[in-house]
Amino acid sequence: MAIEREVFPTLVDANNVGAALTKSAAGDAAAGKIGSVALAFKDSSNNLVLPTLTSDGKIPVSTQSPGTCKSAAAKNNGSITRVAVATITLTATKSYSEIAFDVACSRTTLYELIHNNDGTEVELGFAMVGPGQFSHNFYEPCKEFQAGPTGTQELIIYGTNLDKASNMFASVSCLEKA
Repeated sequence: MAIEREVFPTLVDANNVGAALTKSAAGDAAAGKIGSVALAFKDSSNNLVLPTLTSDGKIPVSTQSPGTCKSAAAKNNGSITRVAVATITLTATKSYSEIAFDVACSRTTLYELIHNNDGTEVELGFAMVGPGQFSHNFYEPCKEFQAGPTGTQELIIYGTNLDKASNMFASVSCLEKA
């Protein structure tokens, strides 16, 4: 049995006459072009803008880091009162984003992600784990906060075992913007 295939449609101009692909160059008006550009952008005048290439024909890519990744991981022996499980020390006045944490415990446990801004706690997220779901992953790429100008600046994972003390595990990370 033959496999039926669609034929590539013929390109036509405004008069429905077959047309060849036309070459596009940077600065050309996008309207009226019959062709295909693999990678192009439009500028504010609605003209095509092609990426600038290096002398050896490659697209330049910046390797400059968007910031510094900070992270901490720890284990706590468990407590039925609220305790710090993992802590990152922050730099005053810096902005932070890309916040993530992983938490685990074999008993019902409430975890809180807190920004300690010189003694004032700001809750950034929370998770509850327990039977049936012993771990939880949290990733918030759009959440951003700024460390205060003075005093202790920390990102803390607090944990509270709700029924019986059991080992608590936590890791937390964030991006300190350059």
